Formats: sequence, C-alpha cells, structure tokens
Amino acid sequence: MNKFIFILSPLLLVSSATATKPCPPHPCLNSDNSFNSSKCIASADWIATGSITKVINDKQGHPLNKNFASFTFIPETFEKGKQHRQHYRFKVGWCHNRTELPKDITGTFRIYGSYVKDSKDGHRYLYLNKVNNDSRN
Repeated sequence: MNKFIFILSPLLLVSSATATKPCPPHPCLNSDNSFNSSKCIASADWIATGSITKVINDKQGHPLNKNFASFTFIPETFEKGKQHRQHYRFKVGWCHNRTELPKDITGTFRIYGSYVKDSKDGHRYLYLNKVNNDSRN
C-alpha cells in the first residue's frame, strides 16, 4: 500500500500543477448568462457595427464542442471609441473572444471591442451580436 501511495503522489502533484485556471467572469453577461447591454458598453473600449468576412472555421468536437473560427471584422460606424484600423482580425477563443460566430454571418454585426491585442491570435472582443432593427440585443 505504501508503495502505491509513493507512486501516485508525484502524479497528483504534476496533474494539479498543469491544471488550467478557470476563465474570469464574462464582462457582458449576467450570472444567468443573459446579455447585459449596459455592462458590456461600460466594459468595452470601443463599439462598432460592420460586416464579417474571411471566416475560417475551426470546429472542435468533444470535449471542447466549439468553433474557434478566425474572421475579419470591417467596421462601418463606431458607437464608442475611435477607429484605429480599417479591419480587425479575430480568433474565437476560450477565455477571450468567447462568443462564437452564428452560422449566418450575413448582415450587420455589433462588436464590443478591447484595445488589448493578443500577439498570436489578433485582436480581442468582449462580445459580438447580429444587429436586428438597430437594437442592442
């Protein structure tokens, strides 16, 4: 029995040391995961509406079950902040850029952006949604 514990101890230490930290709370969602427009507006460095192009899907199956797509956002109007670029390249992530693209990317989208830039994954956004009748939902 002591030999068994001696062998398992290093394995337990290694597995706990390599565990990933949980993501911080989403800056745009309430505790019930519903979108909170005022919270998102306050958290965003910039907000723009525009179109999404050049999508490269990266669908991952079990256990992730997420599409880590890369895409380009071309802003048309800025509702908050200043336009720094003609386009922004994003990659959906786990803790950053969490919101996945919908299947239908036609039409206008609103992106709540951040000036923080990821060196390997491009720019960051807090939330994105399709614009319907100029609402913020």
